[in-house]
Amino acid sequence: MEIFTTVWKDWTMYQKSSLLLMGICIFIILISCIYIITRNRRLIIHAIASILCSAIFTVGTMVILHVVFDERISYIYMLIPLVVFLVDIISLSMNLGYYTSTRNKKSFSPISVKKELLRDSLQLSIFIILLFSAISVFMGGALFTFVIAMGATALLIPWTNYLLLYWIYR
Repeated sequence: MEIFTTVWKDWTMYQKSSLLLMGICIFIILISCIYIITRNRRLIIHAIASILCSAIFTVGTMVILHVVFDERISYIYMLIPLVVFLVDIISLSMNLGYYTSTRNKKSFSPISVKKELLRDSLQLSIFIILLFSAISVFMGGALFTFVIAMGATALLIPWTNYLLLYWIYR
């Protein structure tokens, strides 16, 4: 509980409100777009679950950084939700793009959507690993911990999306 009081005291009202507003806007816009484009209830449930998992992973990362690594959660840690939500939006949009391009074909099946999301998750994971390993080479100390934690959290998102889609389309 100390981490939340620390964040509450250290962050300005602008930082708190902008982070909350960002999360709400991403949620509303993403769900609205998926509803307008697909009208598929399963994909909407998948997107909602994915965004909630992203939020849980972000909070979990901050708690782990504070408790295990004894890091002070400061304003720079606002980058973690931005990167995590960006990776989540990329993963969901890749899935949505494949779904909309193949849903009217005769050969369309949920299995093909699962296979494509598996391939997309692998490609996105390779990109995330290469990006954060290239950035972390030049970091040291607390910044290194921050970059590795942000990369690890971002790496969880595509695979969580794959597992959620696999669970929803079982």
